[in-house]
Amino acid sequence: MSLTAKELHDKIKAFQNAYYTQHAKAIMFKNAQKLAIAQAVSAQFDMPSLLEASIFVVEGTYCIYMDYTLVKLYANPTNYAMIAGRIIEFVDRLIATYGKYEVHFNIEGFTVSAAERYVEFVRVYCAECNRIPNPHMDRVNGAANLYTYHTPVVMSNIMNIIMKLADPVLRQRFTYYNKDVSEKLIQSLLNPGKSTA
Repeated sequence: MSLTAKELHDKIKAFQNAYYTQHAKAIMFKNAQKLAIAQAVSAQFDMPSLLEASIFVVEGTYCIYMDYTLVKLYANPTNYAMIAGRIIEFVDRLIATYGKYEVHFNIEGFTVSAAERYVEFVRVYCAECNRIPNPHMDRVNGAANLYTYHTPVVMSNIMNIIMKLADPVLRQRFTYYNKDVSEKLIQSLLNPGKSTA
């Protein structure tokens, strides 16, 4: 029986708390410690379960949903290629089925330091896109829209770091939602037909 995303999140948080009892929480150089904890989490927990709970295609749609609140708990350089491969697999499948895809990314808690921490992931993702042939159509042209939820106020600073690596065509397809409307929109995406009032 697989755990829900919330149950998995709670178990990982408990694991992290135990980790911090054995390793003092860093005051400086937090990025290195966060990556070390993420590596410990990815070694302790089942990677397919982590991926399934945090990066998936919304059933019956051409929408990929990614939950940074869970991804950040396990993403590290040892599994960047695996994460990138999963996203690319979904992109290619959706392009083959629908001729397009959308990405919906819950970035609640995303910070400038997180953007710096994951620049290497963006590089790995781009390299994987170039390495894995696409039999359908260009992955950039297939991106209908890219939505970010819980977008931080400082997003312009963060996007300046990340977007240097992104295709210029993609930059025009981003829609940013602030925290005031994000949860309702996410629930509407993940639970179509249910009232979110």
